Formats: sequence, structure tokens, C-alpha cells
Amino acid sequence: MNGPPLWWCDGTHGPFLDTCLFEAHTSYMLKNFQYRIYPTKKQQRTLDTHLEECRLLYNHLLEMRKTAYKRDGISLSCFQQQRTYSVLKEERPSLRDVHSQVLQNVAVRVDLAFKAFFRRCKTGEKPGYPRFKGYGRYDSITYPQSGFSITHDHSVCLSKIVAGATIGKRCP
Repeated sequence: MNGPPLWWCDGTHGPFLDTCLFEAHTSYMLKNFQYRIYPTKKQQRTLDTHLEECRLLYNHLLEMRKTAYKRDGISLSCFQQQRTYSVLKEERPSLRDVHSQVLQNVAVRVDLAFKAFFRRCKTGEKPGYPRFKGYGRYDSITYPQSGFSITHDHSVCLSKIVAGATIGKRCP
């Protein structure tokens, strides 16, 4: 089912991922649950490392698109860029520490940024070419299909992150 991601976090309440949204898809309805999470210091460091890897990947994919268009006059697709991940993981082994679907979503975000840019060009708005992300400017991770779970003891388990960040009260 297409639609918004099932899980994402943003740093709206501080420098780390402490506000998370969970959406449950059914054939009839879409539910959002927002939780405040309390990761340990080790989990915070891991999440920050994953965010930094995603930021660097975003910038790399953006540079690949710019270079391909300037040099060869071609536009790279999201899937063409995702196919380069095996080579990128060989060059940068730290990418292996991030869940694969999180990395795939980075290419989707680059693709959406370009689609929005071309849409604005077409409608005559001020286009705003996609920008490189500076340190701390990539502040969310998306698990589109799997790689996460909310357990019965009120903890969130994210793949490739130390399990068991405690969930606080559900936000209204």
C-alpha cells in the first residue's frame, strides 16, 4: 500500500530523536500515534551516527545527479541510484550499519526533492534547486516497511540499533 511511511522520528524536542510517529495501515483506516522516546546515551550515539550516514548519502546522491546531468545530460532515477548502494557500501563500510530500507528511503527523498523542483519550474513558481544538507540538517529516519517494532513492555526496537528505547506516554 502506498502512502506515508510507517515510522519516522524527528528532532523537534531536542538534538536527538525523541519524538516519533507510528502509523498503522489497514485496508480501511490510517492511525497515527506519537510517542516520546527516551533512548540511552549509547542509542542516541547510534541514532546520530545513522543520521550522519544518511546525510552524507543524501549529499552524495545529490552530487551524483548534478554530475550526471552536467557531464552526460542524463537524469538519474531513484532506482538507478539505489543500485549503486552495494558499491558505496564497499567504499564506505559504515553504511552497512544502517538498515537497508532507511538507506533506500534516502534515494527516495532525493528523488522527491527533484520532483518538487521540476513541478515548481513547470508551474512558474520560484523553483529552489535541491540543497546539500549541512551537519545536523538531516534529522529523520524512515522505516517504510519493516525494521521496527513496538513491544508489549512499551519499548521501541529499531533494526541495527541497540534494542529497547523506552517509550513514554503517548502524546495527545
